[in-house]
Amino acid sequence: MERLVTIADLAGDKGGSTPVPEGTWRYWRTKGIGPPSVRIGRRVFYRAIDVERWLEDQFADAERDRPS
Repeated sequence: MERLVTIADLAGDKGGSTPVPEGTWRYWRTKGIGPPSVRIGRRVFYRAIDVERWLEDQFADAERDRPS
């Protein structure tokens, strides 16, 4: 089974693994931005691998958009 993470696991203001605050993760989710997520009961989960891939894509996009 894939490892699942919550917004709290990711949110920097909650001691999570990214510098992105919890509110931003929640906003992105409502707008369809960010990695795929699923609601199970009252909690939102992300597959850790999806978060890693999404973050890598963000860095790749930033590199591609950087002026030479």
